[in-house]
Amino acid sequence: MKILLVTLGVIVFVALLPLIIGLLLTSEKSYTKTFTFNAPVDKVWNIVTDLKGQEKWRSDVKEIQIISNTKDSEIWIEQPKNGPSIKFQTKEKIENQLWVMEIIDNPTFSGKWVGAFEALGGNRTKVVFTESPTIPNPYFRTFSFLFLYMDKTMDLYLENLARELGEEYVKKN
Repeated sequence: MKILLVTLGVIVFVALLPLIIGLLLTSEKSYTKTFTFNAPVDKVWNIVTDLKGQEKWRSDVKEIQIISNTKDSEIWIEQPKNGPSIKFQTKEKIENQLWVMEIIDNPTFSGKWVGAFEALGGNRTKVVFTESPTIPNPYFRTFSFLFLYMDKTMDLYLENLARELGEEYVKKN
């Protein structure tokens, strides 16, 4: 009987620990990366905003399915090489300056991605990319804290973009 109670206690502890940790973590986070490319802003903009073209240069994407791609409604599904697909919708788009998108129709998490583009002298472009995921479920929050590395994901995106532009991405800590 004692072994049964100890086993039951361990099971309850293991089940409750992620919940307790998740309740202590914030449901919203924000990650920002900045980089300057040696390319004109329109070139960087066109590569980043070409949804189907991203399949060619992003090493983490298996497929991008366009649902709607009109001026008023851009909706697409990204199927990463690893993990579940994610549905996005453009919320705001100012050519060569700003692209704001949101994750939609996802019961597990939501979030926003903001790409700011600034033309600099000498045909250079400064980009500031910010990802802001929101994870309401405390269990998923715990597991995302332990296993989801947004910094690495954003570094990979910038590394892939730099390679597409014929440059090398040097990450900043």
